[in-house]
Amino acid sequence: MKKVAAKNKTQKTKKRTKIKGLEEYKEDDLDLDEDYEELDFDDDEDEVEEKPKKKKTTRRKSKKKLKDQNEFYRKIINAVFGIIVVLLIITAVDVIAVARYDSGPFFAINFKTYKDGGTRVYYGLGYKVINYNVTEGRKGKVVGSWFMPYSVVSTKIDVLDLALEFERDKNVVSKKFHNQYLEVIGEISKIDEEKKLVEIEYVDAGGKYSLLVKGNLTDEVIMSTYNAGEKVHLLGTAKVFKAKTETEPNTIELEGCFIKGIIE
Repeated sequence: MKKVAAKNKTQKTKKRTKIKGLEEYKEDDLDLDEDYEELDFDDDEDEVEEKPKKKKTTRRKSKKKLKDQNEFYRKIINAVFGIIVVLLIITAVDVIAVARYDSGPFFAINFKTYKDGGTRVYYGLGYKVINYNVTEGRKGKVVGSWFMPYSVVSTKIDVLDLALEFERDKNVVSKKFHNQYLEVIGEISKIDEEKKLVEIEYVDAGGKYSLLVKGNLTDEVIMSTYNAGEKVHLLGTAKVFKAKTETEPNTIELEGCFIKGIIE
């Protein structure tokens, strides 16, 4: 009986052990599965969440960098454009002041002074101004390119020839002689000592080719030594060319003039 009881007890113990082991195995297996699933779920969720965040951050950084670069380039372009506009305005001011009003230059630099009485040469941004002050010679300011030469040699022309050329093509004459140092030969038709003005005029019978040359004299000229009707050389820089009207003939105005000799 003891052996049978012991045997039964052993079998029960074995069964219990087996069941207990199975329970432990199942519990362990369930725990492992749950841990495994939890770990896998967490990792997948992190990966899914992290990857889009990295892409968005990279894209935002790229967009910001591109925006900053565009802003930088825009500022450079605006600065260059502003500088160009300022330089163009400076150049226009000096050119207009010298060509039309015989003043300035305001923004050009004096690089050379000739020993001819005090002629000065100025250089600006793409332009050149020569302020002639030759003793008993050329006076006045002319503006042109950097390659404009210094010249005190006058272009001789009779008032009759000048009148014919002017009537034939006014535009050609104005382009040809503008800012040129002319020596017009003709008879004095009028002297105005108060205005320091001398006029040489050619008048034809029909009035078609009539031409009036006005010379604004320098202070060096002693006007009392000249009289109307005398034939002289009037030297000056051609500045203004006017077509005839109902009351006035074709007109050319010379600046910085002086009279050279009397022709008998």
